[in-house]
Amino acid sequence: MPELDAYYGYPICLAFMLAISLLQLYWLWKRGWFQDWTGMR
Repeated sequence: MPELDAYYGYPICLAFMLAISLLQLYWLWKRGWFQDWTGMR
């Protein structure tokens, strides 16, 4: 695992994964995926 060789490798990988997750959530929110859970589309 190359992230373990660098001093800040593991925290940088975790921050990168968190940023990707937040960007995906933002993108899906803007496209309306979380707006109406009760009605049929």
